[in-house]
Amino acid sequence: MINTHGAAVLRVPAEAAIGKALDDFFPRPQVALFYERIQRVISSSMSEIHEDVVEMGEFKRWYLTNFQPLHDGQGNAYAVQVIIHDVTKLKV
Repeated sequence: MINTHGAAVLRVPAEAAIGKALDDFFPRPQVALFYERIQRVISSSMSEIHEDVVEMGEFKRWYLTNFQPLHDGQGNAYAVQVIIHDVTKLKV
């Protein structure tokens, strides 16, 4: 799921992101890092915050990303909610 702002950053309509994987939008090394973080958050059940530079084509963006575990009724982490803030204006 993606909101309209996220879709605009990826330069696709929100509907076009449905069913897509991270590597449909981001460089392979960045995708590997995202998946590593997601697995770590599920395993530890602890949130993580990261600041990253992402280069996509001709542009470079800085993001502050919050990875938050989602828990089932028994308190087990089963998924990760990722909230991304574009902080490029603070960096340039």
